[in-house]
Amino acid sequence: MPDGEMLELAPQQVREMFTRVAPRYELGNTLLTGGMDRRWRKLIQRLAAFGPDEHLLDLATGTGQLAFDARRRQPTARIVAADLTPEMLDVARRQPGAETIEWLEMDAHSLPFDDDAFDVITHGYLLRYLVDDLDTALREQWRVLKPGGRLVALETGPGREGPLGSLARAVGGRWPRIVGRLIGSDPGDYGFLQESTLAFLRPAPLAAALERAGFTDVRHHGFLQGMVCVHSAVKPDPNK
Repeated sequence: MPDGEMLELAPQQVREMFTRVAPRYELGNTLLTGGMDRRWRKLIQRLAAFGPDEHLLDLATGTGQLAFDARRRQPTARIVAADLTPEMLDVARRQPGAETIEWLEMDAHSLPFDDDAFDVITHGYLLRYLVDDLDTALREQWRVLKPGGRLVALETGPGREGPLGSLARAVGGRWPRIVGRLIGSDPGDYGFLQESTLAFLRPAPLAAALERAGFTDVRHHGFLQGMVCVHSAVKPDPNK
């Protein structure tokens, strides 16, 4: 599939796919990333700079890894973790400390929160599933952030141009299906995860989408030849 040719799944299809992978989702992530996801998650928490009196929304929370990371950082702050797939949330709710987090099932296309409700929004591997209307989804996140609020997102993409980027794509194109077989999941589901990676945006067009939504101070940190990026942005505060 050519770079930039977006893959789209309806919310129900996304929910069905993640229902199938939910029981082994964390193991799959560890194998897919060679354990490097821990490093990326630490960077997310550093950039989010979540304070003790702040409110955080973790979208596409899955089994809650980013939400639990934030809870360890701030033991008493309010954390809301949301996902489209109830089976993912079931896994999250069984983990130690889950009772200190509010778990909600929702579609990230439309957020059922008031304007300026959160200080921080985080998410991992969400935006590639919102490509049907990425601008609207980002404006929703901008809407529910307070002025001065931070958005930090872990996302995959087709990586850098050039020989090293091509090599990374060649290796990465095979690995997800192998992982799917190793952990006893449908290789096709993990194959789609890789196809959606190769079809998503590189940092520059994603930064442009964030800026169209109203964000400023848009930045990214790239890993694995740009196939994984942590993106950060700020909702400007007109009083500063």
